Amino acid sequence: MFSLLHLGCTRTLDLAIAQERVRYAAERTDFHDFFDCTTLAQIQRTLRGTPGGHAHSVVVNALLRAQRDSPHLLWTLLLLQAFEETLVLRRRALALSTDEDPELDAVVLESFLTALENMPDHLEGYRLRAYVLKASEPVAPAAPEAPTAPASGVRLVA
Repeated sequence: MFSLLHLGCTRTLDLAIAQERVRYAAERTDFHDFFDCTTLAQIQRTLRGTPGGHAHSVVVNALLRAQRDSPHLLWTLLLLQAFEETLVLRRRALALSTDEDPELDAVVLESFLTALENMPDHLEGYRLRAYVLKASEPVAPAAPEAPTAPASGVRLVA
């Protein structure tokens, strides 16, 4: 599990991505169908560049298409790296404290992974990216409600 409390889960992601690239190469040959003449290192360098920049957007859109058309853990991990900053901000916005909260991390990650699994076929480019961002907005776990007694002592009967 990755901790989303602080930026920097990238180091952990780098290791997971490197391991998954080896597994991907052994399982499939379609990497260059999605990234013609591009290496994994070039993709990661671009992902670490300016979010919203042209090169970053092109790579993220290609990753989203790759994940939708040919799902694989490698694409998921790269997309997690691409959206790391957004996920960290969402995680912080949901936190009631600065303490680590693996359950809250899981809510943010699961929302993102569910959005990736359910990408519609008809969307492309920025519309696909917008869908993933909107669909992956996590809902904060609800705090348990305390039972309340009617203020007037009157009960409504159905």
